[in-house]
Amino acid sequence: MPKLINRRSFCHAAVFVAASVLSAHLTTVPAFADDYPDRPVRIVVPFAPSGGGDIIVRLVAAQLQARLGQPVIVENSDGAGGAVGSAVVAESAPDGYTLLMANVAPMAISVTIDPQLPYNPRTDFAPVSLLATFPNVLVVQPSLGVNTVQELVEKAKATPGELTFASAGNGSTTHLSGEFLKLKAGIDITHVPYRGGGPALTAVIGGEVSMYFSSLPAAKPHIEQGTLKALGLTSLERSKAAPDIPALAETFEGFEAVTWIGLVAPAGTPEAITERLAKEIGEIMKDEAIASKVRELGAEPVTDTPAEFKDYISSEINKWGDIVKAAKLEIAQ
Repeated sequence: MPKLINRRSFCHAAVFVAASVLSAHLTTVPAFADDYPDRPVRIVVPFAPSGGGDIIVRLVAAQLQARLGQPVIVENSDGAGGAVGSAVVAESAPDGYTLLMANVAPMAISVTIDPQLPYNPRTDFAPVSLLATFPNVLVVQPSLGVNTVQELVEKAKATPGELTFASAGNGSTTHLSGEFLKLKAGIDITHVPYRGGGPALTAVIGGEVSMYFSSLPAAKPHIEQGTLKALGLTSLERSKAAPDIPALAETFEGFEAVTWIGLVAPAGTPEAITERLAKEIGEIMKDEAIASKVRELGAEPVTDTPAEFKDYISSEINKWGDIVKAAKLEIAQ
């Protein structure tokens, strides 16, 4: 039997209402590409503040503002696993003044899980560029009393269904990482979704849940302070930013669940604008001072062209679709 992802019946109505209201607020008369930009640019982050992607986007936004000569404002519009904020941008004017922090969850995972997704990741956006990739890290509250992933698995097998894992929302990589662990380790742990990475991280720090597959940038300070214990990374190899944390692939062959973020605009945005933005982002991420800050957060700076990013999104939809089907996940209708 497929595992139904519980979602409140008003979820899609909430996405529609929020997108309509916010896109009306953000929509303005399209500007000519050669005048771009002549007013503030907004980047919508479809999750709550303090997640790994949010941290990196704010770093990039400050640099982009200096290069564009106009304010670049980051706005959080969370809900429905990133679908609310993504829908806002999909319905905004294609003029380059409203951008989306594209995340693997709403752009590559939700399309397989949710047949009623209020946007099409393949056709409703104009890709700009990747920004960064980073693994998730499995963290637990020290009071749980486990020091390795093997000990966690033993505890889970001894108490089926009692251990819980937080996520940044249904269909996020933090959710799929937990489902992947269940498949690989043969354990029964209970999913508890939150409205973004920040609230999920707070929940595991506070002991509300047993574990969380956090983004490495968001969890790294807490790991260093000792308020969280890291058991493993979801990359195939150890990270240079955290070489002491083992890769889960060392225990479970082929365990990989890498998060990525980038920028996209509404479909129909002039190519001259997306190319300009991609060029600026490329120069920002290649700046050694910025790249070093991103790496210190546990992420790897990455840039590409709009065409390359479009192909990458398509390939990620296919990849995560296979994992979703293997885990037998679907939205409750």
